[in-house]
Amino acid sequence: MKPISMPAIWSFMRAKPRPTQSCRQRRAVSKSYEQHGDGQRIDEGNAPGHQSTDRLHTTIRLLAARGALTMTLSLTWLPIVLLDAGLKVAEQLGWQTRGRGDSGTIRGVMCHHTAGARTGNMPSLGVLTNGRSDLPGPLAQLGLGRDGTFFVIAAGRANHAGVGNWQGVTTGNSSFVGIEAENTGHTSGPLADPWSAIQLDAYRRGCAAILTKIRANAIMCCGHKEYALPQGRKSDPTFDMDEFRLQVAAIMAGTAPSPYVIPAVDAEDRPTLRRGDSGELVEVIQVKVGVPRSGSFDAATEAAVRQFQRDNGLTPDGILGPRTWATIAAR
Repeated sequence: MKPISMPAIWSFMRAKPRPTQSCRQRRAVSKSYEQHGDGQRIDEGNAPGHQSTDRLHTTIRLLAARGALTMTLSLTWLPIVLLDAGLKVAEQLGWQTRGRGDSGTIRGVMCHHTAGARTGNMPSLGVLTNGRSDLPGPLAQLGLGRDGTFFVIAAGRANHAGVGNWQGVTTGNSSFVGIEAENTGHTSGPLADPWSAIQLDAYRRGCAAILTKIRANAIMCCGHKEYALPQGRKSDPTFDMDEFRLQVAAIMAGTAPSPYVIPAVDAEDRPTLRRGDSGELVEVIQVKVGVPRSGSFDAATEAAVRQFQRDNGLTPDGILGPRTWATIAAR
């Protein structure tokens, strides 16, 4: 099938077929709504879209399913910028063409937390990608795992902001890159989830890299709780955004201390192990943390290592570095 261009799609959308009686009735209802409605602006992600937008999305999906359309979205530079900043990146299948249409001009970065499960590196990834029953995905362009890995979810617009205002920008979904960092959102009680140093460092450096790319100042890094209206509607993220912005600004200015890098081996010549590694040493660790011995550092092993680290007062990043090795060896 011959590919169909976006101008051709818009021509299709603008075509005005001869109205039937039912069409005339719907137009009368629409006109009545325009005359008697309250004129309130509905932001993306908080209410059903306009009928023309729904029709466009339906048309695009049908054409894409037939192989007649491949959309090029704007934010395909995201993983390159993050990798250039020395960060860990995991690109998710189909991210280059995923989005609620394309984004607008990116003005800043919006920080969120997932309010997800307490265990696992990025247990909310599926929801962020596919959405919820009340809100279609993607729900962010980026997810940030507890081990500091950025998961690239979408290159287009995401339903992450809702109604709000930051520095005069009210089009949050279209104008901000949304980052959802894995965290329960609880600061006390059985679900308390302290932010690890490695995750926070990656969060700051990722925001700094994106702001540098779009030539914006650190003030254009905001928390969802700061943007959302009415005030108090959102509480994420749980950390202090003023302090966070100061550290982002220091990274952008080149005055921040260098990030901590986990050594490849410890003093006993034991290699640092993380998800994706395999071998006899992984089997040893699996026995120590109580998961089935397979020799593959899989998701279950990572979760068990993270829990072991929490239980022993270590940074719960799921990575077996020198401190975790020493703690395990002493048991």
